[in-house]
Amino acid sequence: MKNIYQFGKTVYTINELGLVWGIRNRDVLRNKVCYWIKNHKLRRIKRGVYALSDKFDKFELAGKLQSPSYVSLSTVLRQFGVIFQYDSMISSVAQINRNYVFEETGYSYRKIKESVFFNENGLVRKQAYTIASQERAVLDMMYLTPKIYFDNLSKMDWEKAFELVEIYDNKRLTRELNKLYRLEKKNA
Repeated sequence: MKNIYQFGKTVYTINELGLVWGIRNRDVLRNKVCYWIKNHKLRRIKRGVYALSDKFDKFELAGKLQSPSYVSLSTVLRQFGVIFQYDSMISSVAQINRNYVFEETGYSYRKIKESVFFNENGLVRKQAYTIASQERAVLDMMYLTPKIYFDNLSKMDWEKAFELVEIYDNKRLTRELNKLYRLEKKNA
């Protein structure tokens, strides 16, 4: 039986555990998962989602709680210093609006239209989750929250942003991006 620790993941769905262990029978799989939970080798996060320990990757968990999804919005904007307001919420984009709380960390999912969601431009696939680039996160935020204020856009790749805005097919968003670009260049 394969060792689930060798894959570099910290969070698994029950289906992934079945694939790794080569178990197709759902009853056998559930019994094995229960055995691992009782022996403190797995931790149940929610039905069908399990962590290997208390030290799991929160972005990886965000991708498993609501799948498919990608980390974006204020989470990515904080990482890049585009917004300064801190909160512990992990914000993602998905095909549905939903919120979860696990161990005092909130996981928020905002719905975006399918043509944008399934377009992979501006998304970075990590080993265990997908995350938006700074430019994609800015556009996601502007699309979902019109007239949003950004604290620092000095590291923004404007050429990339103008390429990405096309996937949204939204005139308001294009106008707001142009206005933001002119304002940023004026203040530079």
